[in-house]
Amino acid sequence: PGSRLLTHCNTGGLATAGVGTALGVIALAHRQGKVTNVWVDETRPLLQGGRLTAWELGELGVPYQLIADSMAASLMAQVNAQMRPLFSKLPDGFHIGLNISVSHINAPTFIDDCLHYQRGFEGKAVKLMLEITEQEPLLLNGAVVDKLNTLHSRGFSIALDDFGTGYSGLSCLHELIFDYIKIDQSFVGRVTGEAPASK
Repeated sequence: PGSRLLTHCNTGGLATAGVGTALGVIALAHRQGKVTNVWVDETRPLLQGGRLTAWELGELGVPYQLIADSMAASLMAQVNAQMRPLFSKLPDGFHIGLNISVSHINAPTFIDDCLHYQRGFEGKAVKLMLEITEQEPLLLNGAVVDKLNTLHSRGFSIALDDFGTGYSGLSCLHELIFDYIKIDQSFVGRVTGEAPASK
């Protein structure tokens, strides 16, 4: 009870279907009194968080606070500290996913922020996953690849999120090793048993 959550991008009904995926879970948790506030990353450059998530939370009656993307690192540290009392209840192999964009990766403190967050879980066999969204172009220059490979070698799993939307492209699959590829619902929804058609 009284949990506060941080979101990035949009996972509500506007981007998926019905009440949404993660946002639907947040709405249910709020109705059950388990969530009291949500921090909403603005999600540059298209502002899916600021325009979509914030609007949907308002419509659902869920209290939220819109924040700049650059504030996420300090909130990660706060969340880590708040989770400490729960560590003993987390099962080994528990997954914790962090949505990131190329703007986060290019930040000078990106690696240090991630490693600092990881150190907060020392002694507990949780799996930390970086889920890269392609709502802005994922330009894989040497610096971006080196940063992700460094974190992968330090125990982070790397996932490609929302594949099939935004600026998704096959080129990144050749240049990075992903542990997981999460195909977006809007892309999968086009796969039917009907005869092929150009849409």
